[in-house]
Amino acid sequence: PDFEAVELTHIEDDETRKKAIKMCQTANLDVSYAAQSCVLMAGVNPNATDEAERQKAVQLLKDCIDEAYEMG
Repeated sequence: PDFEAVELTHIEDDETRKKAIKMCQTANLDVSYAAQSCVLMAGVNPNATDEAERQKAVQLLKDCIDEAYEMG
């Protein structure tokens, strides 16, 4: 079967991330970024009532947005 899209999440290693991006571009795949796994693995809560905890989650999500943008 042919695929038109792939869902990726955080890829720690820069070189591996660049290779994954290139493969998706070569295969003409749409990329969807899954930030939920990052939030769950980090144990942060963007809805926390504690300001410091919430800001930690917000910063993580901002980093995810930057990475998602890089992935296209």
